[in-house]
Amino acid sequence: MKYGSATNFRYSATGGNGSDVVNGFHVGSIATDIEADIIDLHEILDGYKGTPSLYTDSDGVKLDISSSDLLNFIDVSSDGTNTTISVDRDGTGQNFTTLITLNNVDTDLITLLMNNQLVI
Repeated sequence: MKYGSATNFRYSATGGNGSDVVNGFHVGSIATDIEADIIDLHEILDGYKGTPSLYTDSDGVKLDISSSDLLNFIDVSSDGTNTTISVDRDGTGQNFTTLITLNNVDTDLITLLMNNQLVI
């Protein structure tokens, strides 16, 4: 699906096979940036029943404690050049599998959530 010039990367409940490498992923707020891409994980994370909530503290934006269970389902890490998005479908936080590698993108979970670029 396309939103303006953006791409919506959607993952089904089966999760597909292996992992995807995405080139040209554009980080930006979907509210203000028509180039901002979206990753839709809501079907693959069907065990997660919460709604991600963020708050601003003195040292930045953080995941609200009521949303901390999300960290058992999804891990976003960056090596400074590429960002890896891994999921643990059963939400134990013990069995993460790499789902997506965003080439030449340095971002994190909070930024993707803040920008509404992750559909959970």
